[in-house]
Amino acid sequence: MTTISKKAAEEISNLMRTIVCNDTLCDYLLSDSFKEKRDPTDKSIYWKLRYEWADAIVRLDDKFGIQHPSLEYVLEKIDYLEDQKFMERQENELVLTRPQGRNPKQQGVTHMNKKQIENLILEGFGNLYPLTYTTFTDYRDKMYDDELKRERMHRHVAPIDFKPKFSVPTVARYFVLKAIRSAMLSNDFRPRDILHCKQSYILAHAIKDDDRFDLDAMFDGFDWQDFDSIEYSQGNLIFVETVNEVAA
Repeated sequence: MTTISKKAAEEISNLMRTIVCNDTLCDYLLSDSFKEKRDPTDKSIYWKLRYEWADAIVRLDDKFGIQHPSLEYVLEKIDYLEDQKFMERQENELVLTRPQGRNPKQQGVTHMNKKQIENLILEGFGNLYPLTYTTFTDYRDKMYDDELKRERMHRHVAPIDFKPKFSVPTVARYFVLKAIRSAMLSNDFRPRDILHCKQSYILAHAIKDDDRFDLDAMFDGFDWQDFDSIEYSQGNLIFVETVNEVAA
């Protein structure tokens, strides 16, 4: 018979309460009964609750060896939930002050550091927010999830001295935007492309072809010129100057 201290029992009880209550609240926030009260562009509370739910499940396993039925799912998603919690808060703080377009003088920069690259990718990924609520399927999540698994698999088989500077979530978001960019610039997607294309690429083209989504409006003011100068190399994202920029 295993005995635990009163303090441990209280902590387990609190974690279980968080799991049950937050799960119920999240379901309510997305329910039809709350639909009229909900701002479809603001899910900051939802993601905060969902991350706390996931964190409680992980702590329950790490500290007490109690495995919740959703543990496997949570271990795959907790980075994403943390990113969403942060991104939604940042998005809602900036929405009232964000300009509709960038200052032309700020476009076409000749250098971007790691933080600037991360911020540009985060901005672009945030622009895809309508994909999360326009239909019953969160297409941004599906694309992100696919790229997340691919980058993790790539790093898993990489040499031991492989030490990329950018996180897996950042690289995954980068490739989601690359797929979207490809779809926005191309009109020659063929059914046979399904045989060799990534899921994110296929979804990007399907989204472009769906009248419910307006990618041009989502990315109004986004600096594609700077984004197109970012290249992926062995887990890292590198800003590459164009010939015109170097010549200037």
